[in-house]
Amino acid sequence: QLPAQLGRVSLWGEAVSAAERGASSEVSEVVRHLADTERQAGPERVQSLAQFMQAVTLHREKLPSWFQTSVAGKIPALVASMEAMLDAGDNPVILSKILPPFYEAVGLPDAAQRGQRLRQRAISLLLQQKRHKDALEVMQLSGVRDAGLEAECLEAGEPADDYRRA
Repeated sequence: QLPAQLGRVSLWGEAVSAAERGASSEVSEVVRHLADTERQAGPERVQSLAQFMQAVTLHREKLPSWFQTSVAGKIPALVASMEAMLDAGDNPVILSKILPPFYEAVGLPDAAQRGQRLRQRAISLLLQQKRHKDALEVMQLSGVRDAGLEAECLEAGEPADDYRRA
């Protein structure tokens, strides 16, 4: 918000309006999700942040360089806040799908390694929680086969069709 003497203009609202007037629908979608992320708190912020990351990943080829430059400073904090939520609820599976492609989309220098570490951590958490089916799903996302971990998941009583998929 601007100071009261300048009016009660929402800078994020203005940014979204400007993007909708002058940019592609893809850019305005990404700006809208970023604005929501900045304006919200709690679970709503987490949802907006996930939507922002998915939109950036989906539309990365259409995002202008000025946008990437303007949000570059925010990326480390946004990534850190999402990574910190890895151990909650269904987040190991969800974040294993969202974060690694986002790392690539924003050009993090260690994107591939960071994505692998995140997925390995997610697999560990899921195994500790005895969520073997979800751990298999994340293993498939990672593209790295670990026969020992797959066997552990399958021996835990997963259905036979999961065995064929692994």
